[in-house]
Amino acid sequence: MKIFRQVIGYFLLFMLCQVAGETIVVMLSGEAPMSTGDQALLAQQVLSCIERHPYACLLASHGLLGAVLLYKKLVRRRDVIVKTEPQGSLSLVQALSGVVMGASGCLWANVMLELYERRASAGMLTAEAASPVDPTWMVFLSAALASPLIEELLFRGAIFSRMRLIVKPLPAVLCQAAIYAAMFAEGVSMLWASVFGLLMGLAVLRTNDYRAPVLIHMAYNAVSFLSDYWFEDIFSARSTTIGVLITSGLLLVAAAFFFFREPVGEANE
Repeated sequence: MKIFRQVIGYFLLFMLCQVAGETIVVMLSGEAPMSTGDQALLAQQVLSCIERHPYACLLASHGLLGAVLLYKKLVRRRDVIVKTEPQGSLSLVQALSGVVMGASGCLWANVMLELYERRASAGMLTAEAASPVDPTWMVFLSAALASPLIEELLFRGAIFSRMRLIVKPLPAVLCQAAIYAAMFAEGVSMLWASVFGLLMGLAVLRTNDYRAPVLIHMAYNAVSFLSDYWFEDIFSARSTTIGVLITSGLLLVAAAFFFFREPVGEANE
């Protein structure tokens, strides 16, 4: 029960840091009044501010969570990651194939999700979402660095390592993937987050090295960041879209084959 409470506590800590980070951004931005007689208008302004500064909110929430985890490690002298087995050694083949797997997986998934959204919204009037106004450096820092480091440390590190103490490895992978998906509110996003969390859990289970999911996650988010400059070109022609889907899908399968086929080092034996 103690380990189960720790897992729930880490997830609640993540959600609390998200709320706190968003609150800090709203207060510092000055775009929403702190008090007004119209509570509905206040809520609308707060949500609009969060939509306009998603990466600032992400950076603030992950910064707070990182500070708490560092405090536990450096001041309280408590291991964030429970060492149930000797640490593995990430090979060069796994590192390179992990980067390709994350990059190609991001491209394939984003194209598929965009095609789904365009088909779902065809012929329907949808409200225009607020455009993010965060500077480029903040987008890169939060998406390509802070998010992979902190999320993998928490979900594939602290939560997964504790789940492995009470259940077998594969159920632990499924549990941490479900917990990871729970932080996404929308149905399609939750489905993809569960698949992504499952793959990251299998990556750390295969390598016994927490650098593996961090590297894959960084490659995934880096491509997502860079795709803002050329992503629409993929949909310029049907043949281009199909070609990108096929190419990225083949790269994803090939990279996953080499990643999971690579023998595990002596540390796992």
